[in-house]
Amino acid sequence: MRYEIFADRRIQVIDIDDVGGEHVLEFVDPNVDPDGAVLAVYSVSNDWSRARVSISPKVEDVSVEFMSWALQIAQRTFSAPGTDGA
Repeated sequence: MRYEIFADRRIQVIDIDDVGGEHVLEFVDPNVDPDGAVLAVYSVSNDWSRARVSISPKVEDVSVEFMSWALQIAQRTFSAPGTDGA
């Protein structure tokens, strides 16, 4: 778990490999939903073209700016050397 700054807000980034073989990054914004992720980016491999985004049904919408920021972090993380995505 780590934190990244978005628009002067501290966003928790949870980086996990789930039992289904997916590499998942969850983005938790305590200003929106302190109990869960606003969105998650996941992939079964480190091939960025196979990555997908899931938005929490608890939130009404996600700004394009936040989505773009989260995707940049996810792409950088999934493409990092030594990341196997599983």
